[in-house]
Amino acid sequence: MTMDSSGNEHACTAAAGAPVANGNSSSSDEQTDKFQMLDQWHSQPRKIRIVHVGAGATGLCAAWKMERKLENYELVCYEKNEDIGGTWLENRYPGCACDVPAHIYTYTFEPNPNWKSYYAYAPEIQEYFANFCDKYGLRKYVKFKHRVVGAVWHEDRGQWEVKVEHDGQTTTDWCDVLVNGSGLINRWKWPQIQGLHSFKGDLMHSAHWDDSKKWDGKRVAVLGNGSSAIQIVPQVQNTAAKLTSFMRGPTFITPPMERVKVDVPEKLQEADMPQTVLDPFVMQKAYTDAEIQTLRADPDYLLLYRKKIEYSINSNFGIFYKDSEASKMAGWYMRDIMKKRLKDHPVLTEKLIPQWAVGCRRLTPGDGYLEALIAPNVDFTFSPIERVDETGIITADGKHTEIDMLVCATGFDMAWTPHFKLLGRNGVDIKELWSPQPNCYLGLAAPGFPNYFVMNGPRGNLGNGTVLPCLETQIDYVCAAVKKMQTDRIKVLDVREDITDSLNEYVDAWCETSAFSAPCRSWYKNNTVDGKPMVWGGSSIHYLKTIKTPRWEHFNITYLDKNPWSFLGNGRIHAETISDFDGMTPYLRNADTPWELV
Repeated sequence: MTMDSSGNEHACTAAAGAPVANGNSSSSDEQTDKFQMLDQWHSQPRKIRIVHVGAGATGLCAAWKMERKLENYELVCYEKNEDIGGTWLENRYPGCACDVPAHIYTYTFEPNPNWKSYYAYAPEIQEYFANFCDKYGLRKYVKFKHRVVGAVWHEDRGQWEVKVEHDGQTTTDWCDVLVNGSGLINRWKWPQIQGLHSFKGDLMHSAHWDDSKKWDGKRVAVLGNGSSAIQIVPQVQNTAAKLTSFMRGPTFITPPMERVKVDVPEKLQEADMPQTVLDPFVMQKAYTDAEIQTLRADPDYLLLYRKKIEYSINSNFGIFYKDSEASKMAGWYMRDIMKKRLKDHPVLTEKLIPQWAVGCRRLTPGDGYLEALIAPNVDFTFSPIERVDETGIITADGKHTEIDMLVCATGFDMAWTPHFKLLGRNGVDIKELWSPQPNCYLGLAAPGFPNYFVMNGPRGNLGNGTVLPCLETQIDYVCAAVKKMQTDRIKVLDVREDITDSLNEYVDAWCETSAFSAPCRSWYKNNTVDGKPMVWGGSSIHYLKTIKTPRWEHFNITYLDKNPWSFLGNGRIHAETISDFDGMTPYLRNADTPWELV
């Protein structure tokens, strides 16, 4: 049985790959050497099995798109957690929100007019993805509490052997295509601090938050000043008896961007009055009922509103060019706003405000963070932590800070390689091959690891713009690759190393012109000051244009059959096999418009 283009099964006269009877007898040697046609229509898609690692935003989008773009395929998404959502399921610390406006942190084809605020909080984002999953019935593709622990390429089969752990047992799956959508920031870790687990109070991690623990009236320490800490500190400071912030170095706190206004009709404005006067130093804003109603009532206006927000972000890319006028102006403006919000605090203005270029590290908004640092119940220190004991933290300056709760907002086990063992051609381990430097093609593929795709990997669009359009376009790329493998009867797609090396030469050269290469410690550079930035060499829309059309000439291709023209089949196209009137005559038109034979 095979699948036709409408998804219906039907019988073939011979299985795909079986020879057509010749009718004349000949010796067995001659029969073997002679080309044997496949009894199939032109480009009939062969069966492909796909394993996708993860069921977060990427996995759900992959399931949705593959349903609509592919046929005769199998898909399973292995998800280590008990539910979908990925980072938005795991990160539930107080104040957790996306740093991209809500109306552009959606799938591009699935807008949500009901966002409650300009920047969505984690529970609402998780609800969006859960609703999407259930609306389109995508849970059937997901196996929960299944963790991929390893994958090995088998050249003879042209397949990946995938090891999966579930309920203490390890099982084996096989797939033709392996897609790693688990993300770079996937596995949280405790900081390496002597005596950390000897602490007798509440020990918390931002990525593994315990909602049963309360900080009201307690002495709390927050380690770090990255994006998680910036959101946690003002939430905890409100009701803690004392908060001490332990910081390592400077970071830019993004000033409020100009919000895109919803044009509410006059009759709804009257019902919405009076409106609260907005704080110029606060980025967040709750949408009013009238604004939500306006966006909900007119899909075309909602699209225009989303485009305006996206345009405003894409228009600011100029600040990432090192030493440009835009970069200098952005640096002056951000430093000036930080000084004002810190009320010219003599220590914080010196140690917290960076001198390196804006954009060297990921820009982070932080409503209330700078104000919290100068609040009466907050202390801070830049002195390195020496150790932790049962009652508190000892820093290099000899001070012992007694606390009741210790919050580690210290991030994740950041790794450019998968969090599972991945062995490619000739048994090569990607961790060894990519040490110290990853060699990734367009943030998508890796030489020597055939039929393997990573979503937003090294040299993907990590440094600017919104991520979901990039993930969607990467999934489109994978779908195109799978379809080509199916219709052209390709066994192996392996991106060329020379092409990848040349691409990275370009990206390296571009990065030298950008703020990403400025002397700051950044995860873009594997937490080094002077390493190579693993970001794309251009803007987010520059990246989208680059990956929108696959360049198959950049791949080494191995076919299933000795003759690469076997996919031509028995001399007929699919439309002929089902007597499809339009499918057999698409080239007859009243104008020179595009046409296609399938």
